[in-house]
This record gives sequence, C-alpha cells and structure tokens, in this order.
Amino acid sequence: MANSWEMANSWGPPTPGGINPEEFVQGPDTVKEFVESHKSPLTKMGGTVMRREHRTDWNAPASNCEVPEAEWGYADALTDDIVGFADEHGFQVKYLDYDHAEHPSPLVADAYHRWKEQLRRPTDSILVESFVVMEPWLAISYNLTPFSTVFHIKPSLERLQEYLEKCHRSGKAFSDGFMFLFCSGVDAVGLAGMDEWKRLLGSHFALHDTGKKLDRDKKLFPGTEEDAFPKDFGFPARY
Repeated sequence: MANSWEMANSWGPPTPGGINPEEFVQGPDTVKEFVESHKSPLTKMGGTVMRREHRTDWNAPASNCEVPEAEWGYADALTDDIVGFADEHGFQVKYLDYDHAEHPSPLVADAYHRWKEQLRRPTDSILVESFVVMEPWLAISYNLTPFSTVFHIKPSLERLQEYLEKCHRSGKAFSDGFMFLFCSGVDAVGLAGMDEWKRLLGSHFALHDTGKKLDRDKKLFPGTEEDAFPKDFGFPARY
C-alpha cells in the first residue's frame, strides 16, 4: 500500500491531513480562512493601520507527478521474507492493494471481531487507534476490536462514523470502548475536535449499552488531557 501524493520535483505538501493535496495547494479559500482565524491582534492591526499584506497561500510550484508518501509506504524487501516464511510453513500469501492507509481499517476490525466470535470472547468493545498510537497486544488481551485512523482529522472521523453505522445496521455494534487520540501539538486545517470524537463514540455507545456496562463518567481518551488537546505534550508519556 502507498498513499499517492502529488509532487513537483522534490517538493510536496506535508503528510496526510484534514484536506487533500489539491485543496492544500489550490484551495485558497480553505487556507485563507484558516490563516485569518489564527492571526494575532497585533498582526490584524498591522494589516489595517500599516496596510501590510500577509500571505494566505503557499505560492507552491505546480505538481507534475504522484509518488508514494513515505510514512505510509511499503518496503519491498519485506516480501521475500513473507513469501519465504509462507513456503516453509505451508501458508498462502494474499495480497491487498489499497489507495489510502485507512481503507483496510474496517476489514481488519471485522477480522478481529470474527476471530473473537470463534473464540467465544466478548466482541462489544472497540479501541480506536490514531496515527502511531497503536496497541495491538492490548486489543488482544482485553478483547477490544481495533479500528485504526490516520490522524485526528475530519475524514478519519467520518470513516469511523461510517464503520460504526455499518456495525449498528448489522447488529454488531459496540456498547463501550475508548480511543487513543494522538496529539499533534498544533492546530491545523481540517482537524476534528475532541468534542466531535466524544460525541460520535458516546452516541454510539449510548444506543447499544444495556445500562449495566457503560460508566457515563468513563474517560474515553485515556492519557489525553482534554482541555489541552491537541497541544497536550505530555500525552506520549501518559497513554
């Protein structure tokens, strides 16, 4: 798997965020509104009194190709080891090809869910992972269904919502769980606020909780100081 990311020679937009590459480079309204919302009073006064103009776009060169985005790419050298292990132990190798790092998240979550059903273990708790904040062993140990999100951005929030709605329709919804919400340290275009994540998870759990399991005061984001998000710099040590 490799995210396709537009490039111009050695330049490119930053890693996946709340807007796509085209919007980042060519969407002046989105970028302008964000920059304007973060101007200090002094900067605004300088623009009014001194008639100083401040940039509200990147003035970036045009893209002329697409290349894999490094953090979400795949090392071809891994293939030989995988195939060799499969041949030695009699396993088949299945290839999955997808365009975005979050596309396999529902598939992986459903695979965990079916596996736990086969083991006759509880299947009604979810662990939402964010960016590099992943705990596969924790998910296995505590019977949590892991759902991976790329970042704390609105597209990731929407994909999680789609998955929860699908689980609701299929009768396999979750009555509790929590999320490791990655703290980037800065505000940015297209980020989903903590209230949005809390509202999505809380409303889903409320629909399917029997009234015995879910503690309404339970912390949905362990390790994260909600008042400081996304600038909670102590999060990596606490979670």
